[in-house]
Amino acid sequence: MPRRKMQPRWLIRPLTLALCALALSLGDLSAQKQSPPHEQARVLLQAFSFDRALPNRDSDGIVIAVLYANDTSEADAMRLAFEELGANGVQGLPVTAIAIGFQNISALIEEFEAEGVTAVYVPENLAPALSSIQQVTRALGLPSLGSG
Repeated sequence: MPRRKMQPRWLIRPLTLALCALALSLGDLSAQKQSPPHEQARVLLQAFSFDRALPNRDSDGIVIAVLYANDTSEADAMRLAFEELGANGVQGLPVTAIAIGFQNISALIEEFEAEGVTAVYVPENLAPALSSIQQVTRALGLPSLGSG
């Protein structure tokens, strides 16, 4: 009987690998602080390189929304890290990172759709709003990225 091929969801496997790699690199989270933005961005961007469907799905490029709670300066380090490390692209696609403030679900949906967001980075300081953010990312089919 021929073996049935499993069709992985478009980014679950690569993101799982990336998050595992990040977790392993962090070691004991209680003893260490959050890894630097460039290290996080390196691991998370590397996950996109494993996504075989990426060039067909996001042919215009990867747009990563870096969320912030109060001020755009909260997102600057991570946004710059994504842009610097993604300067050469991923799978031949350009990488753009933009800062988007989290106010409420409807505003987030509007911003994501207007900006053509393809992935969302959620910083630790937005952990209390994670459930709401996940509702949006799941509804729009966007992967959510984070550090922990």
